[in-house]
Amino acid sequence: MRVTFRVLEASTPMMKRTRLHCILHSDTAKRRPMRVDEAQAICAALGITQSEAFFGTELLGCMSGDDREEAAGLTSFLATMFGGLAPRLANAVSAIGGLDLSDVKGEHGQQIQQLVCETFERGYADLAERKGLRLRKREADGL
Repeated sequence: MRVTFRVLEASTPMMKRTRLHCILHSDTAKRRPMRVDEAQAICAALGITQSEAFFGTELLGCMSGDDREEAAGLTSFLATMFGGLAPRLANAVSAIGGLDLSDVKGEHGQQIQQLVCETFERGYADLAERKGLRLRKREADGL
């Protein structure tokens, strides 16, 4: 989806087009820092959350142009997955006998990330297999 400065300006009346150009300049070296309220207004105008903006930025930085259009689904997935995750993890640590939050260290993040990726791959491999079975069944039924 391509959005013009004119559309953004109309959707964010608190910001002038000049300010939008300054904070969204195509040359990253020339960009001015944006305020939190400006980021919120731009995200609202685009119909996305700030989490989606964050994950989208991270994803687009490592993807080729061909894959970029398909990144929206993964961006939304990540924003949903991580939304509210912090309190759930804090509660999970509290529920484990003998542990408290001081036992959780930053370096544990890589191990947990690996577990999440492995679980994600298994879950989506199963999904792909079931999708393939459905498609083959439809073809066999002549649909």
